Amino acid sequence: MGKDLEGKELGRGISQIKTGSYMARYTDRFGNRKYIYDKSLRELKKKYNKAKAENELGLNIVTSKVTLDEWFVKWIELYKSNMRSNTLLLYNYTYNKYISPYLGKCELAKIKNMHIQRLLMPLEKKNKNFSSLGVTVTILKELFRTAAINNLITENPAVECRIPPIPRKEKYVPSKEELELFFKWSKDHFLNNAFIVQVSTGIRPGELLGLMVQDIDFANKSISIKRTLHYRRTFD
Repeated sequence: MGKDLEGKELGRGISQIKTGSYMARYTDRFGNRKYIYDKSLRELKKKYNKAKAENELGLNIVTSKVTLDEWFVKWIELYKSNMRSNTLLLYNYTYNKYISPYLGKCELAKIKNMHIQRLLMPLEKKNKNFSSLGVTVTILKELFRTAAINNLITENPAVECRIPPIPRKEKYVPSKEELELFFKWSKDHFLNNAFIVQVSTGIRPGELLGLMVQDIDFANKSISIKRTLHYRRTFD
């Protein structure tokens, strides 16, 4: 039982320190020793009882000091170490451009759904950023989902994020006559053979540019797609 400076019993886990303030201490569900201070014994007991109740109900977190920027670095390290380099580049770019400037320095536990919706609003207003909007939401949902799993937050504030449907453009397929006209004018172009391969096989541009001599079986007239060349000047 704790005591005040005059030796009066204050209750289990509560005591008075030399400055005159009161202190309560307990061990949380993560094994961490926690201390609560207040000049008022009455207010201290309120805080103490609330903290113990949250601990018993699993409503507390490991720490409230981790920022979103700090967790993003750890998230990439722990959960995305095997990610393809192109996707990793995209995730880093998207986070640093659209998320970090607005929420990066905020503590995870203090970020609410309204903060995330406010962050997404500029992207929602620009049709050219529909792709960036989708990637941004994906990153945010995964960041907070894994943070909740690790008891850094009690709930995922990004789970209810709403984004408008992405408009789909109808794909254009050139007619036989159009292709014949195209190859008539491209026959003397230095990339004509590449055009023929791409149209004949349906190979993607990056896959075409990633081809090497050993990928082509001239005897069996086949091509093996083993790599892709990726070049991205900007993500917008």
